[in-house]
Amino acid sequence: MNYCLIVVSMMTLAFISIDRFVHIVYPLQYREIITIARIRITIVWTWIQGAIIGKYLVVLCIVLGRITSGIIGYRSDIRMKIFCSNHL
Repeated sequence: MNYCLIVVSMMTLAFISIDRFVHIVYPLQYREIITIARIRITIVWTWIQGAIIGKYLVVLCIVLGRITSGIIGYRSDIRMKIFCSNHL
């Protein structure tokens, strides 16, 4: 969940920057370029990407935790547990 919110925040800031850029560079075409439909698509896309990346990292932690528990040494196992516990 933590990564989902981080990704959504970063993408939101990026899209706000793009919106401001379009408004400054193309002031007369702004309403044609930035439409309500494109805004809705952007919002949905942002949350989908956040959810995908958040779920991917959770699965990655689970898989890597299982792999490293028996193969890699004790210190690597501790690092993986700390990483996964902080990011789940």
